[in-house]
Formats: sequence, structure tokens, C-alpha cells
Amino acid sequence: MKRQIICKILTGAHLYGTDHALSDTDYKGVYMPTHEELMLGTYPEFYSESTGDKSRKNTKEDIDCDFYSIQRFVSMCKGGDPMAFDMLFAKGDAVIQTTPMWDRITQNPSRFFTKGLDKFVKYAYSQSMLYSAKGDRVRELKEVIDFLSLLPVKSKIGDFVSTLPLGKYRKWVTMDLLTFYEVLGKKYQSTLSVDNALVSLEKSYNEYGARALNAADNDSKDWKAISHSLRACESAVQLYTNGCISFPLPNADFLRDVKLGKVDFLTGVQPVIIENMERLAQLKEECDYPEVIDVELIDFHFSHLIFQFYEGVYND
Repeated sequence: MKRQIICKILTGAHLYGTDHALSDTDYKGVYMPTHEELMLGTYPEFYSESTGDKSRKNTKEDIDCDFYSIQRFVSMCKGGDPMAFDMLFAKGDAVIQTTPMWDRITQNPSRFFTKGLDKFVKYAYSQSMLYSAKGDRVRELKEVIDFLSLLPVKSKIGDFVSTLPLGKYRKWVTMDLLTFYEVLGKKYQSTLSVDNALVSLEKSYNEYGARALNAADNDSKDWKAISHSLRACESAVQLYTNGCISFPLPNADFLRDVKLGKVDFLTGVQPVIIENMERLAQLKEECDYPEVIDVELIDFHFSHLIFQFYEGVYND
């Protein structure tokens, strides 16, 4: 028996309705491990197929597809993972490949709902703040690199105590009578040569992801991350009020404009964030979802479902 794909779902911007001319195409799927992988516990939790390159942002020509093992997918659902919920509620043309097994898995998704659906948006909001902060850090780091690049390579950084740029993440510190130039929490002794300092600083710069580097060039706003946070809020509101998520999202045009940086943050985005968070807090109090999911019942159901799948495969 080979691994069997039981579903393949169009996800990301094309599912949400927020795609634009440069959007890449994302798919997620669920697979059943081989019998040998299952028995030996050697199946991967997920595997990926991509036409993109990790060193750059995806382009519209790139296609990504991640396949989760059935065990991993159920675990994601139990944890309230937004991507898993997207897959559960995708319908119509967004379902590229399906099977009777997938139809059974998507029955009664409310078994995964809890009163604390607000955690559905916590990751997205933290990402928005994280990348905005990264933008600030990257900008200060790049300014130091640009400044040092103009200096004689064998000179000491301590020769430029009064001229090296200072800021929120850049300062001179003294420890044990030694002087250091601190950048992003990393200390460079004043006796270090400019060329050696540049090697370390440029390595740090290159370790930042493409999104953080982009944020540094965009007024410290990672618009894609911010649009994700808004989109997650919309999904959570739908789950609270309708018990499902409908695609494309009703506010897809607004989310697309946010992602493209067309909406002013202070006047057009921040008020929506505040309003959404207040609404989610109210919906959480009003909903009748349980505080926690019934893990024992869910595990019982899916263990029998998986057993029946393999029993059917080997009886055919």
C-alpha cells in the first residue's frame, strides 16, 4: 500500500478571496500513512512539495503544497489550528481532491469548538507585532552596516564611539572595564576591526526572513501579517456567530487592500482591530461552546475511523 491522499484543498489568498496579481498558490492536504509507516511509527507528520525557494519570497508562479498525516491533522483540529479549520470548511472548487474518508472527517466540525476561540487570532496578532518589531530592528541593523561599510576596514570600531549610530537597539555599554558596541543585544568589543564586525552584522542581517526585511522598508508595517490578523478575526467571528467559515471571506476586498498597504494604519486599520477584539470578547462571553473539547470522545471517534479505513484497504 502506498500513501493515500484523502484530500487536497486550495488554501491561502485564493481561498480567502484576497489574491492579487502577485499571489502564489497554496494547497494543503491530508494523507494516510502506509501500513508499514503506521505500524513502525515512521510516518512524517507532514511533507511538502514546492516550486519556490526558501531564500526568497514566493512569486505568483510558485505553488506550495503541504500534506499532513491524518494523525497530525486531527491534532491540529483539537488545538484549534486556523489552517485546519480552513480545510474543514473549504467547499466547492476549493476542494481539489476528496474521498469518502475526507467526507467523514469533515462531519460535525463543531466537536472542535471551544469557548476560547479567541486563541484563533492570538497567533496572527502576535505575528503582526513581531514582524513590525523586526522591521525596526532590521532598519537599525542595516544603518550600522551601511555606516561601517564607509570606514577603513582595518580600523577599530572603538575609534568611532562618537559617530556610530545609536538607537533603540544600538548603544555603547561597559562591562568589566571593557567597552562594547551593542547591536540587537549582541556585543562587539571596541577593539574589533571594522571588517570583522561587518562579517558578523551581515550574517545577522541575512538571518532575518524576507518578510521582516520587507517590513524594514515599509514603515515597519508588515501588511501581510496585519491582514492575516484581520482575516483571523473575521474567521473567528463567523465561527462564533454561524458555526462555520464561509469562503471567500465577506471582507476580502478590504483585507486585500490592507495586504497591499493601501489602507492607512491609524485611520483605517487600527480602529478595525480594536473593534474586532471588543466584538470577539463579547461573543466569547455570549456563546455556549464548551470550555474544553471532549478529547476522549474525539480520539475514540477518529481511532475507529482510521481503523475502518485500513480495514477497508486490506479487505478490498
